[in-house]
Amino acid sequence: KNWFSAIIVSRMIHVLRILGAAAYVCGYPFILLWLLGSKRVYAAIVVNDELLVTKNWLDLHLQWRLPGGGKQSGETDTQALTREINEELGIRVSGQQVTPFVQAAQNTKKNYSYSIYFIQFAEKPLLQPNKFEIIELCWIPLSDLYRHHLSPELRDCASILAEQKSVVQ
Repeated sequence: KNWFSAIIVSRMIHVLRILGAAAYVCGYPFILLWLLGSKRVYAAIVVNDELLVTKNWLDLHLQWRLPGGGKQSGETDTQALTREINEELGIRVSGQQVTPFVQAAQNTKKNYSYSIYFIQFAEKPLLQPNKFEIIELCWIPLSDLYRHHLSPELRDCASILAEQKSVVQ
């Protein structure tokens, strides 16, 4: 009976992913309009030479990306970032933990600007991902980042981290 339930749940998840992909493809032009000219903020959370990355329902679950999202009207970058991290990962971050890393870069494919900030933790935080936003998350060693399919923002972050590491060594 348990194996049968597992098969049913597995099939349901598969069907939901297909429906989500179809909704994404149909809604993609509207997503591009929504992103047009927007300001995004992302977090580079590095603990013990591992970077926290996520996959969300956007981009058909194909790319690893940095946690974060859109800046709302009237928010500072730090306010937007702490709100997004709490919404996506279920962790509270103070402004003192946030350090600018990449400022006002441009995603030319989707026409929005973004900034990346470091968030400092002494150890890996207890994560409570929002299942409605985050499909998957993991800690990837910095040395393995380029073995994965990365979002443009994460590629920028990875290249800067690699440059900094080579300067330090």
